[in-house]
Amino acid sequence: MSKARQGTRKRVAPQKYAFLWRLMADAVIRTLFRLFVSRRNLLQSLAASLAAPPVPSEDSTIRDAFYARLSTQPWMDAAASINAIVADGVLHLCGFAPKGVRRQALIVLAETVPGVRAVEDHLAQPREYDPLDRPNWPTAMRP
Repeated sequence: MSKARQGTRKRVAPQKYAFLWRLMADAVIRTLFRLFVSRRNLLQSLAASLAAPPVPSEDSTIRDAFYARLSTQPWMDAAASINAIVADGVLHLCGFAPKGVRRQALIVLAETVPGVRAVEDHLAQPREYDPLDRPNWPTAMRP
């Protein structure tokens, strides 16, 4: 570039792109929020906030007793993925369940906690992804 053309280049004011910057920042924040907060957690927190009466002490002791028993079991390795919610003596199990016999043992353990009237099983099975099952996987070329 010649010296005459170097000085004629227009500078763009930062205010002109402030709106676009805000849109991009908003999109990034929403994406991060979707990654870290699942719909299930939002529904659980919404349901907990809608429950107006405070948690009776009996329900909290049932929940504490369940987690105390769960932590002593050698077969339960992912106690953090089990959410226990107690309402009027009914123990609701949420989260990701272990497979097979461990799931049944978890339910039996919950039923044997003193004060539990019933156990509601809301446990979801963790998904197992097959690495070869991809919708956009390229097809093999034919000779």
